[in-house]
Amino acid sequence: MTDLPPPPPGATRIDFRGGATPLLTVGVALAALLAVGCGVMLAGPLTSENDDPTTIAVARVVLICGVLLFGAVALGGVVTLRNLRRPAGLLVDHDGLDWWQGHDRVRLASWDEVGAVAVSYMRKPVALSAGAAIGNALIGVQGWSLEIWMSEATLGGRSRRLLHVPADPAPVDGLPPVRYRLFLAPSPDVARATAEAVAAAAPQRWIGTVERPWNPVPGS
Repeated sequence: MTDLPPPPPGATRIDFRGGATPLLTVGVALAALLAVGCGVMLAGPLTSENDDPTTIAVARVVLICGVLLFGAVALGGVVTLRNLRRPAGLLVDHDGLDWWQGHDRVRLASWDEVGAVAVSYMRKPVALSAGAAIGNALIGVQGWSLEIWMSEATLGGRSRRLLHVPADPAPVDGLPPVRYRLFLAPSPDVARATAEAVAAAAPQRWIGTVERPWNPVPGS
């Protein structure tokens, strides 16, 4: 991982990418092993009952597809891991919120511009079938995000990472109508760290962790 300067005094740096690295590494290793295994089997002699040529040909095609598929997955994972070496995430301090990536920082919003802020999530409605209900319980909540209500001015496209959200109802009355959303890494630990950092830096603007209406459409 790239060496980073320490965060400024009183600031909290939240890495969105660090938690994904170990899991992705295991996935890359598994895909690589499967690709190698298919390659070893392909290189060896293929036999079947009665040495049926059709069965052997089908097995050879399946192994070739396995090498190509698992090899592509492993290669894609290696490229992603290389990109993850440059960490990125949220920097919270007493002045506001920044997006940081490597050594670069971009101001998302200062506390003077913010009327209120919360961490939000969605919970998928419980399905009728037992299997779907178990799946929902395992997945739990999803769509963790940071909700920012602006006190006066809009951000004017300052960062493409902040999405303007005009439709969702506000969790409490009296909030400003202009609302932005920053999607967090899909991790309860990241959401918890973000909530703690924002609550400590701007307690007068923090309204807590709230549930927003279920919407399965990505980016909404």
